[in-house]
Amino acid sequence: MMVQTILFWTLVGSLAFGFALGVQMRVMVALVLRKALEAANESLSEAEARQIVVRAANRLRPGEADPGPDVTYLRQTHPGAVGHLRLARKATRILPAFVFLLLVIGRKFMGVF
Repeated sequence: MMVQTILFWTLVGSLAFGFALGVQMRVMVALVLRKALEAANESLSEAEARQIVVRAANRLRPGEADPGPDVTYLRQTHPGAVGHLRLARKATRILPAFVFLLLVIGRKFMGVF
């Protein structure tokens, strides 16, 4: 029983840490991409640059209109950072559900707390 409890809390802690890391990645990578975009196009306001970064992180769906030159610029010049932003967005959407599910399983079926 002790080993199960230790493994349970280790898994909960790891998933919570992954969520915190995902939030940090979202903030930092979006900030860096926004600054890079503002440096490349000085006529953009901060709000416009923020919207362009969000559009760059979204995947282009079939039949969707051309995203624009600024979005294309970010995707072509910083593909790694845009990919990291996509990954961080996925992690911050999925991991809270896993933490909650794990806590429910630990409470109902394992009697951990």
